[in-house]
Amino acid sequence: MISEKVKVLEELKQQCYSCTACTLHKNIVDDRDPHVFAYGNVNPVLAVVAMNPGVDETKKKRPLIGASGIFYENEILKGIGLTRKQVYTTNVVRFLSTRKVLDIVDPSISNTSFLYHFIC
Repeated sequence: MISEKVKVLEELKQQCYSCTACTLHKNIVDDRDPHVFAYGNVNPVLAVVAMNPGVDETKKKRPLIGASGIFYENEILKGIGLTRKQVYTTNVVRFLSTRKVLDIVDPSISNTSFLYHFIC
């Protein structure tokens, strides 16, 4: 079952690379490999959805690892007795944009299908 989930997630990654469903793809900062996908346990205790990656996340290709990641791990997860190994972390928008995401499009609408599949 886990291997099937991993396979589906890999297929979703490929679909994200070619997605042009909204105008967000026109404002990508780093067009070489800009996407930051979900990371973590595919059978999680908890799924966490952040808004979009920052510079640190884009460089390391993992959600919530910069300054927000320190707070996420040390305050939020630790505060509820969990570790990153127990959770699945993703973003509504999967890349750093040149503009404020909310100025371009409502990402909760345009990325809903990807988000649904990443967490279900």
